[in-house]
Amino acid sequence: MATNFNMISKAGVSRQLLGFLSVLFLLFSTILRAEELGIKKSPNARVDNLLKGHDADFEQANSTVWTAEWGDVSRDTVTKHSGRQSLKVVFGTDMKSSLKIKVEPGYRYHMSAWGKIKDFQFIKSGAYGCGFGLEQLRDDGTINGNWYDMYAYLIYKEGNTDWFYEEFSWIPKDTTVWLRPGIKVKGEGKSTVWFDDIRIWKEKLPEKKSSMLVNAIENPSCEIIYNGDITPFGYELSDTAGKREDFGKLARATTETASNRGASLKVMAPCSVRSVIGMVYGNEAIARISVKSKGVSGKGGFVRVDLLDADHKLLKSIDVADISGDQEWKTYEKKIELPQTKDTLYAQWVFGINPGGKGTLYFDDLQMMVETTLLPMPARKKNVNVVNVTIDTAKDTGRVFRSPLDAYDHHCADRVYSYSIGTAGPHLEGDSRWFKMRRKLGVNYVRVHNGFDGNSLCEHLKVDGKTKFGWDNGEEGVNFGGTRVNPNNGNKSFPPVCRIKDGKMITDFSSIKYYLDGSVLKGGTKPIFGLEPVPGCLAIENNVKYKPHDMKLWEEFNYRFIKFLVDTYGAEEVKTWIFETGNEPGTEPTFHGSPGRNRVLEDFLEMQDYTIAGCQRALPEIFIAGPSGPPENFVMPMLKHCAEGKNFATGKIGTKLDAISYHGYLGGSVNDLSWRSSEEQIFRYLRYREYFEKKTGRKLELYNTEFAAIYREVTPKNPPEPNYDNHVQAVATLHMANFSHRLGVEHMAFFYASPFYFAPVRNATGFKKSRMQSNTPEFLGEPTMITFHGIFKPVTRIFQMLSWMNGGKELSVQADCEPIFTMAVKDGDTIKLLCYSFDVDPSQKYQTVVNILLNSLPEGTTYDVTRYELSATKANSCYLATQKKLTQAICEKNIPVVDRINKDSELKPENLGNVSVGSGGKLKFSVKVPAFSASMFVLKPVSSTKK
Repeated sequence: MATNFNMISKAGVSRQLLGFLSVLFLLFSTILRAEELGIKKSPNARVDNLLKGHDADFEQANSTVWTAEWGDVSRDTVTKHSGRQSLKVVFGTDMKSSLKIKVEPGYRYHMSAWGKIKDFQFIKSGAYGCGFGLEQLRDDGTINGNWYDMYAYLIYKEGNTDWFYEEFSWIPKDTTVWLRPGIKVKGEGKSTVWFDDIRIWKEKLPEKKSSMLVNAIENPSCEIIYNGDITPFGYELSDTAGKREDFGKLARATTETASNRGASLKVMAPCSVRSVIGMVYGNEAIARISVKSKGVSGKGGFVRVDLLDADHKLLKSIDVADISGDQEWKTYEKKIELPQTKDTLYAQWVFGINPGGKGTLYFDDLQMMVETTLLPMPARKKNVNVVNVTIDTAKDTGRVFRSPLDAYDHHCADRVYSYSIGTAGPHLEGDSRWFKMRRKLGVNYVRVHNGFDGNSLCEHLKVDGKTKFGWDNGEEGVNFGGTRVNPNNGNKSFPPVCRIKDGKMITDFSSIKYYLDGSVLKGGTKPIFGLEPVPGCLAIENNVKYKPHDMKLWEEFNYRFIKFLVDTYGAEEVKTWIFETGNEPGTEPTFHGSPGRNRVLEDFLEMQDYTIAGCQRALPEIFIAGPSGPPENFVMPMLKHCAEGKNFATGKIGTKLDAISYHGYLGGSVNDLSWRSSEEQIFRYLRYREYFEKKTGRKLELYNTEFAAIYREVTPKNPPEPNYDNHVQAVATLHMANFSHRLGVEHMAFFYASPFYFAPVRNATGFKKSRMQSNTPEFLGEPTMITFHGIFKPVTRIFQMLSWMNGGKELSVQADCEPIFTMAVKDGDTIKLLCYSFDVDPSQKYQTVVNILLNSLPEGTTYDVTRYELSATKANSCYLATQKKLTQAICEKNIPVVDRINKDSELKPENLGNVSVGSGGKLKFSVKVPAFSASMFVLKPVSSTKK
């Protein structure tokens, strides 16, 4: 209970309590120790003091504003900074003000005081100091977080100091409602501290401005292409009557010509194309689009921007260009004033050829540029010669590090290519070594796409390595799914997961169990399981792209599946799994809804409601991540429906949702590793998540369940650049993981460019060699990506490096210039610093001197410094295989060669020697970091001279 500070003496405090407080203050002193500060200039007297009327100068007689939990405190009329008296503390105290200051978001709060010390002695056990602060409180008055975040030193010094001034400031946490002033003093003997003239004021935070605009349009250059390389992800095509059509005859993606990167969208007949819908905000947007035309006549081509409300209803159409004749690539630009609305606002590009028009139009580089106020990794000055890195080992971020790069995507829809590590491995490595490798990489999840296609799931198990297959493009290769045995009956295949017989639904999930037991769970990982596709017997027209013909039957099917999992593996285990309700619904190769395809979003939301209803009937606590990678224009309507819409299945308001699962790739190419668009994509999803939280009070987790650092579509027509499989992609992966982690992405599932190498099959038809194959004719080929030889790519070392940091407390670390970026943790007494060099130009070859400074370490301690480096030549299987002129034939015939390459490409420890901590707790050392390299520095204390 708080008591008037004039009534408690030092003698009333038990030694046990003091001991406990000493431990707390030791923690406080370790985290907040600061340099001794000189006298500062007092704040402007015209600034309003929020303590006005609350005895800020300790002048009020018999005041009860300040109360002490314990301590020898009094008013002193002899020693004071101003006025008639001051506050005097002997030995120690813990005081609070009765004032609670209501927090206003968008402000920084400052607190200042004048102080004086006499005969001040540190407590010999290590707990010492005098300070003041603003305690952060929740709405109910309880402490919001750790108390040591809320105090700062008045002075850090023993002995005597006359009156001095000190001030500190805080930006309250988002969840802080109240601030309460407090004073803490911890000393020994006759330690005496005086406080006077305490002031508290607030300062409006400047609005954060980025140095760049961000593009609200997803897949703006049509680089992500599906369905036979003709369908751009997220775009919709309609004929002149408004009926949705497949891409192909009227319009299609093409690599014939492009304004930006490698692809554009070609329109060949009257029709209209709609881009992805992007959320816009602020006062204005800048719309840009590049267009090329050939022989356009008649009513010609059109380009416009549609502004849409929160329900995607048209608010306004804005004409951007009318196009006719012949012209090379030309960029059209228009500033658009955005309506000021409290609700969400969207924009969408609409373009095509008018009815009666003729000719060909190409569209590329669609931009809807808006200013962002979020920039967690701001652009900094660049100095490739020298960069300084500073680590404050006494300041952590308040969270324990867990690598977001802890999952991969098996993508069994493309299982024959085996281009993700979930569908390969046991072929040449063997089960035990394969699963040991998983643990070594820190892999916790495997994303199981096409989860209800049970026989596809099992095609990579029990391999004979002999069976051949062929593709319609003339390519041929080894099918590692040639032999598998159903343990129930000895057959080579499993029954389908669902059949309709005599009007009744029969389910059999033995194939899924076979896959989970033999591939996912056996390695200690957990599935991110796709509750898709709709089995043919349940789908309209037996088409797995269409929605179920009977939603009640679909709900029952999902109930049976989850009940099967619960009965097989136990409810507590299945609760730890993640379930997705679809994969990229609304895109061409996947879910289309009804045959007419004009209600894809509504059809999906209806199906999702019934999916989740069936799952929850079997396991109410099931974790639902929503659909994986839906078109971005699906996201806000889906969240709105899940938050406040009428559930199709239950009739109640709302649908269970625990996470958002999106697909995001590095926004660049092998020649340009621009990454801001990938970061901006996360910004957009953070805003979507914020909307849901405001509506429901529930915070969704955020997953990127398909990503690759350098994106290439399957079976590229042109051979990839050498750096595609090399250390460059590995460092780009690390950079993507770094900014994703900063923004709060929980899991990232590595997709497409797997951590294993592939090589083309010998004598394959239509095969083109890349430049990298000049000395190694079959190694690293990858145009066909059909066979697998089990060599770990450099990107596996990034998995490892990040997993080594797991469990450590994240430290405050900063590099003062690009191209160096950093992450750091403290694990007990060991410090781990992950330092890497990343440039948007992957051809750079410079080296950067990095000066590393660690603060707040125990003086006199010596640390052993070990470095683990990934670079163009270190921990790089690509480099080693090229040096050895390794071929696919050698890999297939001589497995020990594969083993040796894997062993030789491990991250190897390099001892940099011992470094001692100097005065002030500082430790310094310098290293050279090559462009596109990553180094883990491990600092372990080995001795101490401190007495």
